[in-house]
This record gives sequence, structure tokens and C-alpha cells, in this order.
Amino acid sequence: MNTNTWAYEDYEEQTGDVVLLSRPLLMLYDGAIKNLAKAQMAINNNDYSQAHVQIIVAQDIIFELMAVLSTEEQTSRELSDLYNYLYNQIAEANIMKDCAIINELEKLMLNKRNVWQKATREKGIEDDGVDSIKNLPRTG
Repeated sequence: MNTNTWAYEDYEEQTGDVVLLSRPLLMLYDGAIKNLAKAQMAINNNDYSQAHVQIIVAQDIIFELMAVLSTEEQTSRELSDLYNYLYNQIAEANIMKDCAIINELEKLMLNKRNVWQKATREKGIEDDGVDSIKNLPRTG
């Protein structure tokens, strides 16, 4: 069973908790994805100090996502592994100023974000404004 399936099953079991967290969670994902995209644009423009700033913000967001996980749920443990991977890869991307790593991270985060958004919508939860990520200029 993949992480997306686990996340959805946990969502089904803990609708109340996830409902309360859906909007902030989507906003955190959006923020990380947007900052990674800005970092990529900065790297492409050889503005490495701005890339560093954007990457650090994305890394801080991943840290916040890690901080809110429950250690009791199987999905949380799997998400923790994913967030640790993302955190470490973001650090690597920052050191190397590597757009390929950043692009991979954006895709992973967008996938997770879309899973949460789908679960939110399937439960009929209002999610005004969480589609803002679609308006972001793509770089790669």
C-alpha cells in the first residue's frame, strides 16, 4: 500500500482532526512549493543568495510539517520518513543549487498536496483559496 493510500485511510478514520488541519496543511504545502519554484527561478538567474533564502523558507515549512505529526499512526510514520527525505534533499539542493533536486521535491510535494486536497473535497469541506498553487509560473 502506498503512502497516498495510507494517508487517505487515516483521513477516513480521523476526519475530525484532518478537517481542522486541511486548510493549514494545504497552505503549508503551497508555501513550500511556491518557495521551491522561486528558488529554482533564482538559481536560473544566478541569484544564489535569493535561492538560499527561498530554500530555507521551504525547509522551515517542511520542519513545521514534521512537527505536527503524531508518532502513533502508521501514516504519520510514513509521512515522517517522507518529510525527513524532503528536508535532507532540500538541504542538498541548497548546497548544490541543483534545480533537478528542487524539481523532484516540487513534484513530490505537489502530489502530497493534491492527495490532501482530494480528500478534503471528497468530504465536502470548503477549500476556497487552496487552488492558488495553479497560478505559479513553472520553471522546469
